[in-house]
Amino acid sequence: MTPRQFLESLCRRHGLAPRQAEPLLPLVQLAWAARPAVRRRILTDVEQHLLRRAAPAAGPSAASEGEEADRRLLELVARLMHRWEPGTT
Repeated sequence: MTPRQFLESLCRRHGLAPRQAEPLLPLVQLAWAARPAVRRRILTDVEQHLLRRAAPAAGPSAASEGEEADRRLLELVARLMHRWEPGTT
């Protein structure tokens, strides 16, 4: 299984369109090459993120806070692993 196939299977499992997981592909690719413990943690977090996107939100504030936390986490990982800064491509 490839990282892309992994994301597609998660999307099918949680009823999401594969394009919704596309921004997570670089993170999953990095996790794929990581040590098993790190890989499991990141892939679990990715699945939880997709599950929250698929599930009806508990309320607007809870969804907003969760999405903001996810965004901050992904930006931090991108900065550390890719030397990426928000606003750059």
